[in-house]
Amino acid sequence: MSKSLNFQWIFDEEFGLLRHTTHRAFAKNKLAKMRIAGKHCHPRFLLDFVPFFKWFPRYNIKENLMNDIIGGLTVGIMHVPQGMAYSSLAGAQPVNGLYTSLFPALFYMLFGTSRHVSLGVFAVVSLMSGSCNQRVSSILESKAGNGTMLDAIDEETRMQTSMAILTSLTLCVGIIQIAMALLRLDFLTALLSDQIIAGFTTGASVHVFTAQLNKILGVPLPRHSGAGKLFFMYKDLISSIFAGYANWFTFALSMGTIITLFLVKSYVDPLVKKRCRLPIPYDLFVMIIGTVVSYAVNLNARGTTTFFFEKTACRIPSPSVPDVSLFGYLIGDALAIAVVSLVITVSMGKLFAKKHNYEIDVRQEFYAMGFMESFCSLFPIWPASTALARTLVYEASGTKTQLATVFSSLLLLAVIFFIGPFIEVLPVCFLSCIIIVALRGMFVQLNAIKTLWPISKADCMIFIVSFAATVLYDVVEGLMIGVVFAAAVLVFGILNAKVVEIGRLSHNEGQTYFQPIEKYRDAAISDGVCCVRFSSPLVYINVEHFKKGVEQVVRLPALERRRMEDQKERELTLKNSRKDTTATLRSVKIIPPDTLEKKYSLVEVKHEPIRAIIIDLSTVPYVDVTGANCLIEIIKDQRTKGVNVLCAAAPLEVLERLQNVLGSEDIEMLSRFYPSIEDALNNVDPEPVAKDCA
Repeated sequence: MSKSLNFQWIFDEEFGLLRHTTHRAFAKNKLAKMRIAGKHCHPRFLLDFVPFFKWFPRYNIKENLMNDIIGGLTVGIMHVPQGMAYSSLAGAQPVNGLYTSLFPALFYMLFGTSRHVSLGVFAVVSLMSGSCNQRVSSILESKAGNGTMLDAIDEETRMQTSMAILTSLTLCVGIIQIAMALLRLDFLTALLSDQIIAGFTTGASVHVFTAQLNKILGVPLPRHSGAGKLFFMYKDLISSIFAGYANWFTFALSMGTIITLFLVKSYVDPLVKKRCRLPIPYDLFVMIIGTVVSYAVNLNARGTTTFFFEKTACRIPSPSVPDVSLFGYLIGDALAIAVVSLVITVSMGKLFAKKHNYEIDVRQEFYAMGFMESFCSLFPIWPASTALARTLVYEASGTKTQLATVFSSLLLLAVIFFIGPFIEVLPVCFLSCIIIVALRGMFVQLNAIKTLWPISKADCMIFIVSFAATVLYDVVEGLMIGVVFAAAVLVFGILNAKVVEIGRLSHNEGQTYFQPIEKYRDAAISDGVCCVRFSSPLVYINVEHFKKGVEQVVRLPALERRRMEDQKERELTLKNSRKDTTATLRSVKIIPPDTLEKKYSLVEVKHEPIRAIIIDLSTVPYVDVTGANCLIEIIKDQRTKGVNVLCAAAPLEVLERLQNVLGSEDIEMLSRFYPSIEDALNNVDPEPVAKDCA
């Protein structure tokens, strides 16, 4: 093949590159497809949004039913204490926690594609909902104009206001998730990296832990929100203790429960698991024992607070439409909750789908979560999400399909209709003890700092900033700060990407590789040729850095730097040898050290002048207009210095951008692009290019 056939544009024509259609043609094509889809829109197409009707008719009763019954009842037992305990985080009643565990799981069974995730209450989302509830309640009270704090209003009115806010928040979250699905924004879940999620959830766990302290001490506290929330909460807590408001009987009862539950879960449970495959519901045992003790010794008379399970709550509530006029106050919190719940649900779904060899539809998960939240907002609940612990138990207990939700829901209905009134004297401190012990798994995530620091300091800092911002500020704001900081780290990485000189490495079997000369001693390139690589998008924020990097490499190629360093090292060895010799042979003239330093600092290795630069674009995934103009400017600038610049192995998207900027008529400039580095090397002129003085 002749040299000219190696040009990129000749290569594209030779092998039939399929050109992209114009934006107008692309739009017409999409509209045509939509019209065709509309003509064929029949019930089967609509049922794609309800996967339940696809897998349920093929349900294998013999293989799956018993596993689903066991898994459903096991997780249903977990739903009861968690639903009632996390209600305090959201600012709702315990029965609302049971509703939040009941309805979302049933709707997800219809719309979801994961077989193992457990929808319901989740500590972090409950805390975010409670923070929003508290903030909006304060705003509504201040707008009432009577100057009365919310705490002074009777309990029934306060709960009605809280549930109105929470149901509106749930609907807002659902609408946002459906909108994200319609706009195909499922890629947004990638914005929350593992480090952001870990730092944020650990920081949120500190808030959850702090919110339980006043309950285990029996101390009523005012509510706070915003920056320094935890500081003010601890300040009020300490003041109340020194003022003598603490109930030490409640505290002793709580500490005994926490220590016992922690020891049992940490040391006894691992031994039990070796003999029993099913998880033991220790939290439920705590509730039962707490209720029995409360009845036996009349804890109310000792000042220990119990919650009131209304007799009217022993039913399924009638649906009602949420107040959409509150959306203006809720949109920021709803967006954060929508993204967090989606990220957790999708990540857990992918984890177990991979383990059990099936696939989930990420976009359908967006629809499923959106439909679930929207429909469930008709009932008195707060936003639901996948719970990590329950999902692990779901899978460990052998659950095969989401039909297990039916059996966990039956158990929840039994609690709501029949058992609820019998546990109305359960002390609130027992529920707080369950939450505190459950957080031990979250705080273990702090070990990530020690693990991440030696691996990636940038990822470690993302974790630390997300954690610190959530602790020092508040949950929603902490999440946003973590996302912004992670984006800043990403931009900083793009801004400071290095231009490295690469050389050829030849294998015995004939393969050729190109790797950094500074990293591989055997890497080399032809004399007078400099080959550079830039592993980053070339965009407006780093074009100047790229230009300077190319100029620096051309000014003193890495191969010559390495030769100079080797020469200096050899002469330094010779210098030390001479010092030893002069110490022994005094007749030899001693050369002053400063003369030596001057001599060796001026060492230069003669090398052939650079006549060609090859820019490897294979690791440049994207180029904007500024980046394209930067490449063109480098080509023209080096041509005035008699240096020929060639570009190699550019991705098609980068080539299309460059061709759009250059225009198809600029054949001379297009002829500087080659399909591979080898093609570019083969087309380097043996003689220097004549300087262009234009």
